[in-house]
Amino acid sequence: MSTPPSITSQTQGHDRPDRYCVLQEPAATRYCIGRHYQLSGLQREECPECGLGFDAHDLRTTTSKQAGNIWRALATLGQLLTVGACFILAGILITSAIGVEPLFLWLAGIVAAPFILILVILTAIPAVNISTRTRVLALACVVVFVSVVLTGWPFRLTFMVHRPELERYVA
Repeated sequence: MSTPPSITSQTQGHDRPDRYCVLQEPAATRYCIGRHYQLSGLQREECPECGLGFDAHDLRTTTSKQAGNIWRALATLGQLLTVGACFILAGILITSAIGVEPLFLWLAGIVAAPFILILVILTAIPAVNISTRTRVLALACVVVFVSVVLTGWPFRLTFMVHRPELERYVA
């Protein structure tokens, strides 16, 4: 177990720690107070995520806690749900195009509804740090997924493309 860096009082002139503490040596792991980005090994004393300046020796400008930012966790959840929605959408498009039972599509829609709702809410909250591209992709996946479940358009499109060949086969 390593010893914590020594802390001295900046204002009192004695070794009693108080709320205006300064590190005499930089700690191994300090994080930005804005975005909880790890600040060790940076060229400039500025957070690369939010641009907030810091002093590596001043406890008031950094934090030792990595976790605790709910918006960052929600952004990660939104990104994971977007990736999942893309994969599920691809599967639904393929199964719908080959003519799967429409009840299966409805069942998939019912199972996916809570996740879709969470994804829509996360993309609608501006405070969640999700890129514009991810927001657009997430909403596009939701719209296409709902349209496939409600109308079954990939199967209809496949049928329309193959209809002349089917009519020639029947005749």
